[in-house]
Amino acid sequence: MIDTKNQALLKIKETIDLLDKAQFNLGRVGACWEKLDEDDIERTNCRDFSIKISRIIEHLKLI
Repeated sequence: MIDTKNQALLKIKETIDLLDKAQFNLGRVGACWEKLDEDDIERTNCRDFSIKISRIIEHLKLI
């Protein structure tokens, strides 16, 4: 039972790490779009997705 719990916690940590990397890369892409209009849909989608990733990471860290 303890081994299963440790494996689950390890997978959660790995997921957090992957999401951190995804958010970092998304930020780099978003930085390229800084030149676009504030209302540009791609820029808005990038920012919204980054916020969603942040929320997922915070929830996973609570586990």
